[in-house]
Amino acid sequence: RRGRLLELLEELAAIYGIAILASAFLSNHFHLILVNLPELVDRWSDREVLLRAQRAYPHRFARMGIHRAPTDEQMQVLLRDRKLIKEMRRRLSDISWMMRMLKQRFAAEMNKETGDQGHFWAGRFKMVEITSEAQLIVTMIYVALNQVRAGQATSLDTSFWTSVCWQLQAREQALAGDLDAADRRAGFLSPLCSAGTAPAKIAGGQLNSRRASDTPALEMTMDDFVRLANCALALSSGAAKRPSPEVASLLERAKVSAVELELAASQHLV
Repeated sequence: RRGRLLELLEELAAIYGIAILASAFLSNHFHLILVNLPELVDRWSDREVLLRAQRAYPHRFARMGIHRAPTDEQMQVLLRDRKLIKEMRRRLSDISWMMRMLKQRFAAEMNKETGDQGHFWAGRFKMVEITSEAQLIVTMIYVALNQVRAGQATSLDTSFWTSVCWQLQAREQALAGDLDAADRRAGFLSPLCSAGTAPAKIAGGQLNSRRASDTPALEMTMDDFVRLANCALALSSGAAKRPSPEVASLLERAKVSAVELELAASQHLV
């Protein structure tokens, strides 16, 4: 089930103007760190908006007799519907709409599989706004450590349902020269860091790209992020009393305290 949820997330990442910075899938819930990009969607042509909207809302377009990518004739008709274009342009950068489609599609498939009816999810998703770079760093570490804290993994590189693991794997594949494999593994995610992250095959935000943005989530290297995450885990478990001088220097540059770093390994951060 986690594999199917990931597939659906990857499909939507290639449609919406929403960057996926991080994700973690546990046994009964998941976490996403997202950035909506209305300025990107505003740059898309009306035609591109309609092509993306048909993929995002196939049932809406099916009611208009459009069951796949619009033909040239159908597109000409759609381009005259200014109300539809305005609505779809708004939806394509709306986190609530993307989450709604992710949860609806997954719930429908799971209910069909089990023969159940009614609600699949316990409730509406919870959204917490991230308002600073320091808060983003702490939250990224929190999500990266989800499986380790849950006892489902022993390290970041064994957290097989967490995006940082996929990005570490993609880096190794890229270093080995297999850019196709790297793109398949983590190409739907925005780069985690400013260095040490596998590049995308197609620039983010383009019609055939797998992701909305190529802007790194954090201005640090992948190795530095791993150092911070490992230190957070050591502090929270009591394996370390204080950050090493190297990590302390990273924290100073990021304007994150050792207490905040330790909280990143807490179950109750978000």
